[in-house]
Amino acid sequence: MLLHDVSFRVDPAADRDVIMRGRMSPGDYAGGNGGAMGVWRTPEAGLDRRGGTMHIAGNTMTGGFARKWLAVMADRGEDGSMQRAHDSDAGNMVDGALHPLDAATQLTWTGDGFTGLMTRAYWNFAGPYGGLTAALLMRALMQHPERRGDPIALTVNYCATIAEGPLRISLRAARTNRSTQHWFLELAQGDDAPAITATAICSARPETWSHRPAQPPSLPPEAELVRFPWEKSPCAWMSRYDVRLDRYTPLAPRPLAEPVAGAQTGLMRDEPPRPLDFVSLAAFADCFFARVFVARGTLMPVGTISMTTWFHATAEALARQGEAPLIGHADTRVYNHGYHDQSAELWSRDGTLLATSHQLVYFRDPPVHPA
Repeated sequence: MLLHDVSFRVDPAADRDVIMRGRMSPGDYAGGNGGAMGVWRTPEAGLDRRGGTMHIAGNTMTGGFARKWLAVMADRGEDGSMQRAHDSDAGNMVDGALHPLDAATQLTWTGDGFTGLMTRAYWNFAGPYGGLTAALLMRALMQHPERRGDPIALTVNYCATIAEGPLRISLRAARTNRSTQHWFLELAQGDDAPAITATAICSARPETWSHRPAQPPSLPPEAELVRFPWEKSPCAWMSRYDVRLDRYTPLAPRPLAEPVAGAQTGLMRDEPPRPLDFVSLAAFADCFFARVFVARGTLMPVGTISMTTWFHATAEALARQGEAPLIGHADTRVYNHGYHDQSAELWSRDGTLLATSHQLVYFRDPPVHPA
């Protein structure tokens, strides 16, 4: 059985119901239904799932059998406690193995946080790809038993380099209001101070009046896009994405005499392909290279200091995107005194704005090589 993005919510219309949401892969329970929803009717309000009836795709199960199904589908014990946050039975599979992103973001619930392992699967020059770090934090948020609603914002502050090896993520809901839930998150290794601090906001996203004046960026025909040659890069994370850009110029040993525009637009997807969810979308927000590389046409020391991503789509909208490539656009407003901003937009192929992000990037002038 393969499920994605299982979550629980108290139904505001009937506080005795807990809504279980998750996407089943074709061929799973309920006749291959690709998008099942269940309702776990609890004997009392809240997230107590020790008794009651569960309904999945029109089928009803009661008693111990229902609890067993809930335990399997949510990676929880039959008493309602969370035993493990992620294992080989949960996640996106490729050729019988976990997708690289799911493998790299596996977490284990400890009762007050999560533990994980940083590997070199998404390695950058001196540490992990910043998008992977954001994805790890998003994974922890999505799997926390007290989360309410979908993520609408995630801010990640990169305080120090993360090394290979064990890591732990601590997080707590700072406040839960009628409409929003606010979170503090930290990622640390060993006895060191946190290497990453973060905040996140979740919301139930009520149905309201909507207006979308923003338009997706124009994109040349796909045949005219330039595939980024990740094979020439020493950074492992670049091989985890298929990126095709409207313009690409190989970097040179020396900076350009005059800077060029940093804006780029292109198509991007996971490699191998993976259904879109909040974990992968958090990673995609950092998928564009530092704009200073483009503007100056050469490599130089860089690093993201802080990145905020705003999520404009629901889990259902992300599920509709599936494995199709995203349309991405990135640009910069200013390079100044060792830092530059960098904005990004992520669009679905049908023109839906899924997420926007803004980050502050540290840079230093490249070393001067003798002629």
